[in-house]
Amino acid sequence: MEIVKKYKSYIIVSVIALLILLVYILKVTTGITIDDCTDPNCTDHHHEEKSYTVYNFSSKICPACDKMKPIYNKIKNEYEQVIEFKYVDVNLDSRLADKYNVQYTPTFVIVDKEGKVVDELIGYEEEDKFRNFVYKWVSK
Repeated sequence: MEIVKKYKSYIIVSVIALLILLVYILKVTTGITIDDCTDPNCTDHHHEEKSYTVYNFSSKICPACDKMKPIYNKIKNEYEQVIEFKYVDVNLDSRLADKYNVQYTPTFVIVDKEGKVVDELIGYEEEDKFRNFVYKWVSK
């Protein structure tokens, strides 16, 4: 008993380290994380993977991109719960633009979970046309 009292803090630290190691091993081997929401009654849906992603390939020096920005932001705010939106400044990061063969800005590319292009819209568009472009993928 005397030894336990003497090394109490070392024992506590060791147990915590083992628990951390156990959580890491579980995560690596099973993919399960502590904050996963697998209970059907769970209301924490921030882990849900969205079916489609809208990439907005734009540039800060593009007049059409500036004109499109408020329309894009409005539609994004309306549908971001069901479809993912990502802004890509082609002047800062051209890798994705090259991957999706983007030649002009603004270009809006919709990709599925596997990264396959399912739709594309090039240039400035009125709000109704852009809304329809996004909406047809929201409902799938």
